[in-house]
Amino acid sequence: MTHPESDLPGRPAEHAPDERPGGCADPAVGLLLTISEAVVLAVLLIWLGLRGLGRSHAPVDSGAPPASGAGAETDWVPTIAFGVLALVVVVLATVLLRDRWYWAGGIQVLVAVALCTLTLTSAFQADADAPPAPRPRLELPALPQRGRQRGMRAQRGLSAHSGAYAGWGSGRRAGRDQT
Repeated sequence: MTHPESDLPGRPAEHAPDERPGGCADPAVGLLLTISEAVVLAVLLIWLGLRGLGRSHAPVDSGAPPASGAGAETDWVPTIAFGVLALVVVVLATVLLRDRWYWAGGIQVLVAVALCTLTLTSAFQADADAPPAPRPRLELPALPQRGRQRGMRAQRGLSAHSGAYAGWGSGRRAGRDQT
C-alpha cells in the first residue's frame, strides 16, 4: 500500500538522497586545496626572500638624491602579495560553502583567517620597519654675523661696545687732537 501523502508538494520524500555532493571527497578536496595553497605560499615566500636579498645587495648611488623627500620608501609588495592570496582563498571558500562542500569550505575559511592574519602582520611590520620621514627644515634668511663685526671693529681700533676709539689716550688719538 502506498502513502499518497509523501508525494505531496512540500513534503520530503522518505528516502531523500544524501545532500552533500562530495561525500568523503569533501574533506579530501579541502586537504588537497590546503596543500596546494601551502605550495603557492612557499613559492611566494621564496620569491619575496630572493627579492629582498636582491634589494639589499643592489649598488647604491650615493651621489643621487632620493626619489622622494621622505627618505627610504616602505616596501608594500609582501603585504599586497599576501593580501591577494588571502582574497583568492576567501573567494574559494565562499564558492565551496555555497556549493555545500562544508568540510572543504570550512578548511578554506581557516586558511583564509591565517592568511589575513599574515597580511595584517606584514602590513604592520612594513610600517614599523620604515624609517621616519626627516623633519622639514625651516629656511631662515641669513642674519648678519655678530662675531665678524666685532672682529672688524677690533681691527679698526674701535671698542666692541661703545663704538669709540679703543685706547682713549693712545698716541694716534692724541696726535690728531693736537693738530
